[in-house]
Amino acid sequence: MLVRVQLGAFRHRLSKNIFVGTIDLVTLKDKDGLTRYYTGVHTDINEAARHKVDMLLKGFEGAFPGGLQKWQTRLHHGSGR
Repeated sequence: MLVRVQLGAFRHRLSKNIFVGTIDLVTLKDKDGLTRYYTGVHTDINEAARHKVDMLLKGFEGAFPGGLQKWQTRLHHGSGR
């Protein structure tokens, strides 16, 4: 399983300026209408946990690691959509 850190989920798309300096940003529009923002990709949960702490320190309150299905890692990678 691959693990990314979810930065948030919002009904309205956020400005890209919020994510300046965030590497590997991935956005996914889900069936529930929310746009979810993810960063990083890890195979080790400990690495993902460290990345989560880095994101919390950058001000992304509520960031958490979450597993993604393989098809989700290909969608919208770096597209800002």
